[in-house]
Amino acid sequence: MGVPSQVAIALKPSTMKASVRTPCNLTLTCTEVQNIQHMKIPLEEIRSAIRHFANPHKTDKVYKAVLSHFNVDKYVAENKIKRVSNEEILEYPRRKSTVAIKSIYGGNGQRIEDLFQTLLGLSHENLVKLVGFCDDDDERIHVVYEYASNGSLGEYIQSQHIIQRHKNERNMFPWVMRLQFCLEATRGLNFLHNSNNQTIIHGNIKSSNILISRDGVGMIGDFGLSTNEYSDTHRLTKKYDVYSFGLVLFEVMSGRLTHFKISKDDPELLPDIVKNGFNQRKLNDIIDPMLKQEFDTYRASLIGDRSAESLNIFADIAYRCFQEEVEGRPTMVDIVKELEKAYRIHVESLKQRQEDEDISKVIISILR
Repeated sequence: MGVPSQVAIALKPSTMKASVRTPCNLTLTCTEVQNIQHMKIPLEEIRSAIRHFANPHKTDKVYKAVLSHFNVDKYVAENKIKRVSNEEILEYPRRKSTVAIKSIYGGNGQRIEDLFQTLLGLSHENLVKLVGFCDDDDERIHVVYEYASNGSLGEYIQSQHIIQRHKNERNMFPWVMRLQFCLEATRGLNFLHNSNNQTIIHGNIKSSNILISRDGVGMIGDFGLSTNEYSDTHRLTKKYDVYSFGLVLFEVMSGRLTHFKISKDDPELLPDIVKNGFNQRKLNDIIDPMLKQEFDTYRASLIGDRSAESLNIFADIAYRCFQEEVEGRPTMVDIVKELEKAYRIHVESLKQRQEDEDISKVIISILR
């Protein structure tokens, strides 16, 4: 694949009223959990919660349910002030909430316990919280997460693609939202890779595993669990996650899902749509038509070039994730830095446009 050329999209002011918020720098916590028995949920409660669903015993299927579980938020908040002892943990009141339940194959008991001991101690705004588990069901482990009520990044991409196919001109997934969700997911993945001198490889990065919270925050889900399922047959590294995340960035930029399951991080195995999209002559052709339409509204504005720069930065870092030589791929630190730059440039452009519109309204009102 050749190095992509700069994206040449003409831009003018958008009529879309975007809600812009700047993802903040986050307080990171990685609390050592010595004993995880307080996180266990009785098997009877799990079965009762999912018994009304079709195929309740199917592995990898996610169920929405209401369960009582350990109050992770209370634990994390209080543990920042003082170390909570194991005795105090056992006395914590349980909390009932809507959760997501997923079943995975168990594997080695000690390895599972070690894994959960690590994962249950992680706290970051851009990671889906694990609130409990159950390992009493034969060879399966039931993992209980907080429920992300706004779906997944993959669902946003698919919905926008359906809207575009039906010639609906309304852009329900503007560039600022795409940038925000990708940046927040990158921060979560960077935390897994580089927090507290430990490395957690996700192993299954895809748009359906980037979830959107009730407050509209992008979060990494399903982390750490794929390493348990694949560690016997795959050698997972940070650059494996980077390669997978490149596909997510491509889907966000193109507005369509690739439905591509990575078996080996080899650029030669990429779908033709990705390889062709990053061909020097065809990069513009794969940009989501709804994004092109949004950017076209900027054409008459002085902010046009700045918005194009945001897209160029995004496309460049996505391309770099697919480098054939592993050493040539960026780190998650690099991706965070570039997406922060792309997000900042675009948000500043939107703010400038709003100011320009306000000035124009004042002038028109005076002339009248």
